Amino acid sequence: MNELFNPETKFTQKQIATLLGLESDRQVRNLINKGILPAAKGRNGMDPLKCIHAYIAYKAQAGGNAETGTDFDGAEPEVDYEVERALNVREQRRARRIQNELALKTLIPTDVCIHIYSSLVAAARSKVLAIEGKATTELPGLSVKDRQVLRGLLYEALADLSDEPIPSSLRAYLDECTFDLDAAAEPDDQSVG
Repeated sequence: MNELFNPETKFTQKQIATLLGLESDRQVRNLINKGILPAAKGRNGMDPLKCIHAYIAYKAQAGGNAETGTDFDGAEPEVDYEVERALNVREQRRARRIQNELALKTLIPTDVCIHIYSSLVAAARSKVLAIEGKATTELPGLSVKDRQVLRGLLYEALADLSDEPIPSSLRAYLDECTFDLDAAAEPDDQSVG
């Protein structure tokens, strides 16, 4: 190690590997090929100061580089195959359970459920609005003022229902879903009243 700091010494890849704490000069070559470490300039060898700075910058930027799944030196991290296999089996079981629930019709896709409930709400709105006409036919003695009061009460009830907040349990479920509830609203939806 003493010969590394001799100013007359030409720094080879093996010496740079020792200086940087790498296991072999092959790792130094890989870092040079990736453009992380500067290459040797002619017969002068490699500049240790520039290599140290470049390697520190690389490690700081990479931070272990979890995105690429490599360690600082480019080596693949150790994989616990038992854990990976257990996770894979769990995911396969979950996928089979969902397929079975869909086949048995115990699980309804979100878009189908929203379509069904949207149809129910539209039908309920039509039925509520039809009450005024039926009341006029069934009770011929209703005055214009009575019909206006009845109409006002019906529209008020519909407006209250349309302003009803989504229950917190349903909101929590919808927040977990990727389905956009606002995008599912009909484009011609109009406020009642």
